[in-house]
Amino acid sequence: MKRLLIAVAINEEFKTVAKLLKAREDHSDKNYKRARGTINGYPVEVLMTSMGMEASKRAAADNIIPGEHGGVLVLGYCGGLSLTLKVGDTVVASHVIDDQNKNKVALDSVLCELLGKAHCKEGLKYKCVPMITQRRVIETPEEKATLLGLTKAEAVDMESVEIVEAALKNKVKVAVVKVVVDDSETEMPNLNDYFDRKGKIDHRNIAPVFVAQPGLTFQLSQFMKKANGILSQSIPPMIDVLCPYWEISKVPLKTK
Repeated sequence: MKRLLIAVAINEEFKTVAKLLKAREDHSDKNYKRARGTINGYPVEVLMTSMGMEASKRAAADNIIPGEHGGVLVLGYCGGLSLTLKVGDTVVASHVIDDQNKNKVALDSVLCELLGKAHCKEGLKYKCVPMITQRRVIETPEEKATLLGLTKAEAVDMESVEIVEAALKNKVKVAVVKVVVDDSETEMPNLNDYFDRKGKIDHRNIAPVFVAQPGLTFQLSQFMKKANGILSQSIPPMIDVLCPYWEISKVPLKTK
């Protein structure tokens, strides 16, 4: 029986998904944090890739298994680049774009619409737009405006294109849904210096990054809490869309 693989970047996202798992089992090892269980009766695995293009590329190559996974949902936080996206809005990616703005991968438009409708039924705001993946955190409103002007992408993250390309290479279906935690007018904490030294940011080392800028950190933490609430509300109805669409069956009920 194939499972839905949900790929997230950081521990806060992982915990949000893991809380929804029924019959949860830990499948972590020395390289990756993973958990398995069910959501609405469907078999689900959640994987934490860590932030960054290189980290997500490795994680996707190591963990997306065609014989085990019926589809991949790339989930979590993103940045908004256009003025029409605000903190708390959901982005259903219509395309993912590489960091050089050269490779633009179209995602299933019918599925995008279905996922959008699932959000609408929950009273949640969403927008289906192109998302670009970058190697560095886009920290300032000025950088965001420049990136929007150069690429026409309305949202940005640091993982999606690598995971999408790995899934498609393995002939596994994929979708990208992320919640905006920093919009076009939000300044981010200075993560890039630390990121450049370590190569990635994960649950073991993200805390020291935030200590140096408490004001921006508090703002971002509040936005992340808001995003977590939206993800918690939207994940179950999205599962009910994705799994039947990708022909992932429910776990059979145990009989005495």
